[in-house]
Amino acid sequence: MYLYEPNSPMHNEELYILMLRSLLKTPGLDEADKERPRHLLKIAQKNRPGDVAADFTYRTRDGSSRRLSEIKADYVVLYFNDPDCADCQRVKEALLSSRTLNRLMDSGQLRLLSVCVEGKTPAWEKAIFPVLWIDGYDEGKQLTRGQVYDLKAMPTLYLLDRGKRVILKDVSAEKIEEWLSKQ
Repeated sequence: MYLYEPNSPMHNEELYILMLRSLLKTPGLDEADKERPRHLLKIAQKNRPGDVAADFTYRTRDGSSRRLSEIKADYVVLYFNDPDCADCQRVKEALLSSRTLNRLMDSGQLRLLSVCVEGKTPAWEKAIFPVLWIDGYDEGKQLTRGQVYDLKAMPTLYLLDRGKRVILKDVSAEKIEEWLSKQ
């Protein structure tokens, strides 16, 4: 629980993966007891730092369908969210107020893709996003149903490079800003 929960001060996916692998090698557990750890390991291993992020489609406000792979920038911030989520609003404010992110977006070096994972909800339709953000929703909830990304909590943030390789996974807006400010 402590290594897995994204809001835990002890959150550490690398240690969590090691723990799950060890659990799966435990001879005292039968196959039924290994089912959940096996599933959690499969999810944790998706879109890890160094991996090319899984491509997906999203629908924008103008109704067009786009793909993550089409975004051209040195860096992409993926902001998976639900506009009804209070923590998502807090993180949105942190992203909006980040001088580093705004400077990089103004220069065209960074694009921020906000994806409502709940689909085209009334809250998403009412939500207002900055002009420089790419704002869309997951039509058909394919990201969550197919568990394309590890979205155990909302919001979830990823930082990708030009080739859509994961730099940071499931981190705070502050960690993204810190990493980018050092580049």
